[in-house]
Amino acid sequence: EHYDLVSINPPYKKLGTGIVNEGTDYKNARHEFTCTLDDAAKAAAYLLKYGGRFCICQRPERLADIFESMRSRKLEPKLMREVIQRAGKEPSLVLVEGKKGAAPGLRILPPLFIEDGEGNYTDEAEELFCSYKYKTVR
Repeated sequence: EHYDLVSINPPYKKLGTGIVNEGTDYKNARHEFTCTLDDAAKAAAYLLKYGGRFCICQRPERLADIFESMRSRKLEPKLMREVIQRAGKEPSLVLVEGKKGAAPGLRILPPLFIEDGEGNYTDEAEELFCSYKYKTVR
């Protein structure tokens, strides 16, 4: 109970679902062989001080699992945002932020669109993904 923030991009697929790429480094990154959502929530709850934030990036089909794992560890889901490639498409990711010991109440933020109608990064995506190009390391 020392940290203000824990952030994770855990394996997307539940064990026993999806195609497993045997013999590749992707196996553990994509499937819950070594880390489950519940493992991530348990570790975050252990590490976070009261009021600390737990941020997770996951597939939309795992949303109910995210909420269940977070709430079972007293990490109340507070913010959610969909990530959508371009207008007219379904979300490919969800970003969820929980707060340790917080009261219930979820806010859903406007979606983050990655591309505009012409296939270019939106201004927001450009700022998020490309700003490091313009910063000088000191």
